[in-house]
Amino acid sequence: MNKIVYSKGLGKLSLLEIISRIDRTNVGTKKSVPCYIVDNYAIISSTILCSDYARQDRIIDSVHALADSGVNAVRLYGYVSDESDKRTYGDDSYCSAMFVMDKAPGQELYKGVSYSHLRTDPEATASLLSYMDMLANAPQEHYTKFVHDYMAILRNGVAVDPSKKGNFFYDPDKGFTFIDLRNPRNEIGSRFLATNMLTVISPYGLTEETRQDSNIARYYDKRAATILIKMDNALLANGFTREDIDECFTDRRYSDGLYASGMRFGSFDSVAEARDVLDSDSVM
Repeated sequence: MNKIVYSKGLGKLSLLEIISRIDRTNVGTKKSVPCYIVDNYAIISSTILCSDYARQDRIIDSVHALADSGVNAVRLYGYVSDESDKRTYGDDSYCSAMFVMDKAPGQELYKGVSYSHLRTDPEATASLLSYMDMLANAPQEHYTKFVHDYMAILRNGVAVDPSKKGNFFYDPDKGFTFIDLRNPRNEIGSRFLATNMLTVISPYGLTEETRQDSNIARYYDKRAATILIKMDNALLANGFTREDIDECFTDRRYSDGLYASGMRFGSFDSVAEARDVLDSDSVM
């Protein structure tokens, strides 16, 4: 048998029936990892480590437990892995697989905003600002829960991938939702936990050309500042210190030789800069 099926909460026949109804219209951001919608389910076409099904099964079980506890994690109902379609990278072999999960509520963060070197292409500025309006208007409790849920996921032995903003959705009623929760061996920079959270929410920057329009620059900075202050409040409410947060914006070298450059949130190099913009009519 070439196919391996694991199901949690739906039953294998239901899982296979949902997959059989995909129409191959990719609604995902990445062409290399297509996403299809069937009813209220999303089906991701990806890969699975062929030698490690047990670990993937435990992750699915953990995500269900997290969702049951109130964490905004999209329930993953299982997968079908095709061992006849296998690719090898180094010592590991990956089989193609279809993963079935709930459709995430709301909008994928910054979906469709084109950019180069993290600077928004000028023609995508209006789209970027619309996302920033949405996030600036989000209540503080949604940000506080985002940080709480992020930490709860990690504590339960599941990794979050903050390298792609598309792994996070926002809904005005439900708040932030996590998708693509994964194997802890693929965890990205747990040492930089606060930085990772800020990076997820941070808007892409504006080009110098776009910032020549002072109205756009002011509009952008005011909203970026509002979003950053809400994230700052959320981190502090979840046990991070002022020093932890300020460190995200500073260059630092660690005892093991690892070097990390300070991040930028929108146009800001510190939380203090964001507060100054909100207290004045200036732009950065």
